[in-house]
Amino acid sequence: MASFHHEKKVNVSIDHLWQFVSDMNHWAPLVPGYIRHEILNEKSSIWVFKVDVGLMKKKDRATGRYH
Repeated sequence: MASFHHEKKVNVSIDHLWQFVSDMNHWAPLVPGYIRHEILNEKSSIWVFKVDVGLMKKKDRATGRYH
């Protein structure tokens, strides 16, 4: 299973930040390789990415589930 951690300090209120991150439509296009996503329900979504595999570029689809 893929996993990552990224941390960045921003100069905004916690309420403003939460308003942004709580809606996937705001930040999904910022993910590297993003092509599109579809929200199935509040815990599941489908993502389509462009992935570089050596000399080839491939379009990949992933299903995500939030815990």
